[in-house]
Amino acid sequence: MLFRSVLGVDRTVDGAARDYPLREGRLLDDSDGALTSTAFAAANGLKLDKPLRLVAASGLRTVPLVGLLEGSGLASSVVGGLVIMPLSTAQKFFALEGRINSIHLVLEPGADAAAVEERVRRVLPEGLSVQPPAMRGALAQESLRATEQGLAALSVVSLVAGGFVIFNTFLMNLGERRKQLAILRSLGATRRQITRLVWREAILLGVVGTAMGLALGALMSFVLTRAMGPMVGRPDLSPRWTWGPFVVGALLGPGISLVSTIIPARRAALRADRKSTRLNSSHLVI
Repeated sequence: MLFRSVLGVDRTVDGAARDYPLREGRLLDDSDGALTSTAFAAANGLKLDKPLRLVAASGLRTVPLVGLLEGSGLASSVVGGLVIMPLSTAQKFFALEGRINSIHLVLEPGADAAAVEERVRRVLPEGLSVQPPAMRGALAQESLRATEQGLAALSVVSLVAGGFVIFNTFLMNLGERRKQLAILRSLGATRRQITRLVWREAILLGVVGTAMGLALGALMSFVLTRAMGPMVGRPDLSPRWTWGPFVVGALLGPGISLVSTIIPARRAALRADRKSTRLNSSHLVI
C-alpha cells in the first residue's frame, strides 16, 4: 500500500497536539492498530479490522485498520495518504527502536515562538533542526517551484528538438522528391510557387500533428489524473481544463513546422531549378 507518510504517536500525550475527527471504528489504544482517512480507505478498498499492509524498513508488515478519520482532518494533510499508529509500533516497523525522527511542539497561549525555537535549537544534537510549520510550507513551495522551472526548461528543449526533427525530415523528403519538383519547374512553376507549395505542406502537416498531439495530451492527462487520484486519497480527482495550453499548442505546432521548413523549401526550389535546366537542355524536338 502506498502511503506518503507514517506517523507514530504517543497516545498518552498526542491528544494535546492534535484532534482526531473519528468517522468509523475507534481510536488507538494499548493494542496495535492504525488510522487513516475515509477517502484514502475508500479509494484503495481498505476495510475496518482488516490487515493493512505496509512496506517498512523491516519488510512487509501488517497492522489492523481500527479507525477511519474525516477527510478534512489530519489524515488529509499529507498528499498520498497518511497512516497513524502507536509510536512503539512505528519504531518496530521502521527499525527505530528507542529513537524518533520528529517532535511536534504545541506552545502555550501567549508563548514567544521565536524564543522557544531558539531554546530548542540550543539543546538539539548536531544534524537536527527546528522548523516552524510555515517554513515547511515554504520549503515545499520552493521544491514545487524548482520542479516547475525544470519542466519549463524541458519544454523549451523539446520544442527545439522537435524543430530539428522537422528540419531534417523535410530535407530528406525534399531531396527524394527533387525530380518531381524539377518537373514542375519545367512545366512553368516559378521558384516562389515551389517554395509556397512546400510551406503549405508544412503548415498542413503541422496542423494535423498539433491536433493529434493536443487530443493525445488531453487523453493522457485525464488517464494519469484519474490513476493518481486514489493514490492521493482523491478518487474523484479530475484534470482542470483551461484554454491556455491548447491555444499555445495550436500556435506553436504549425509555427514551428513553418519555421523549420524555411531553409529546406528554399533549397528545394534552387535544386529543382538546376534540375529543370538540365531536363530542358536534354529535350529533343522531333
